[in-house]
Amino acid sequence: MGLCMRTGHMLPLDLPSIIWKPLVGEPVSEQDVLNVDLLSFKILEELGNLKQYNLSEDIFASMIDCSFTATGSDQKVHQIVPGGENIKVTMKNTEEFAKALKSYRMSEFHTQTEAIREGMATILPYPLLSLFTWKELQTQISGVPTMDIELLMQQTQYEKCSEDDEFVQFFWRMVREKWDDEKRAKFLTFVLGEISFTD
Repeated sequence: MGLCMRTGHMLPLDLPSIIWKPLVGEPVSEQDVLNVDLLSFKILEELGNLKQYNLSEDIFASMIDCSFTATGSDQKVHQIVPGGENIKVTMKNTEEFAKALKSYRMSEFHTQTEAIREGMATILPYPLLSLFTWKELQTQISGVPTMDIELLMQQTQYEKCSEDDEFVQFFWRMVREKWDDEKRAKFLTFVLGEISFTD
């Protein structure tokens, strides 16, 4: 990565913001985690919804059978607090569980990003990295992605319209002739559900 910045050669990495941000010292947000792990936050939302019913601990235990652990991106089970495998989630500790799970998810890639950052520091000084935003660093290393529009058109599935409709042809003409690679990349990222309207 450091060599990419020094030489201008691109490395086509498709990494999420949860990886890029720590490299430049930006904090990881809940949205960064949501971009790669919607399920964890859905679980927390459902646990929060259960609290409104004032369930007894017995009823809660019959519905929710989990401990203070989480399956990581490596598909291994990790304790999210010391001794977490032996701590059951109960009505009383759901907020503690939610806090621990969020903390785990937001720091899950810390070891890996620190190793990348240390490797980059052998080529570029640490202070130089903090001059970039994460998006600028991504562009410096990976460039602006290009899109094969013809392939995208071939793979597009239409509902209640067809590729011959005038507005569909107008859309593809706009994508082909008026949009630059950056706008096309943003469109594709949005369509694939990797960012929100606010990104």
